[in-house]
Amino acid sequence: MPVRRCAFVGLPPETPLSKNVLDREQALKLFGQLEDMSHVHLAFYGFIFGAEAPQFIGCCNCCGDCCGILRGINDFGLSESPQRSNYRAVIDLENCEACRNCIDRCQVHAITERKDSMPELDRAKCIGCGQCVIKCPTDAVQLEPVSAEEWFHVSSNFEEWEEIRLRNLGLA
Repeated sequence: MPVRRCAFVGLPPETPLSKNVLDREQALKLFGQLEDMSHVHLAFYGFIFGAEAPQFIGCCNCCGDCCGILRGINDFGLSESPQRSNYRAVIDLENCEACRNCIDRCQVHAITERKDSMPELDRAKCIGCGQCVIKCPTDAVQLEPVSAEEWFHVSSNFEEWEEIRLRNLGLA
């Protein structure tokens, strides 16, 4: 597996990571290769010094075998481990060929195989990454928006962000 999987946006060139700086074309090529390998793009946000609102800082491109965040779901059953997208997978079994691509690509084991070889989705485990959609030959798997109650909202200020983070950690 590739060693270079995580990316930070906007780091100054004099940072210790400067030997690994990629231009836009190189980064898109790398992200495409990682996506083909069914790595999940996990974006992360935070507060850059002096910012009044959270900023996109970068993303990891993870697999469920070695990523501590995804393993939180797979090995420990954590429901608030990675930031879920505002979409969830939906499988149209009438159009499904039971090719197993969605099962094999799901890094959080939200899609399993039923006794009749058809895929079965556990929506509660789905993080909405879309890896199951990418290689579906019949477009039987799609992403649909979540309800308003499930929608992820980025905090508007540092205090709100910290309060939510502490609550998710069980410390507030």
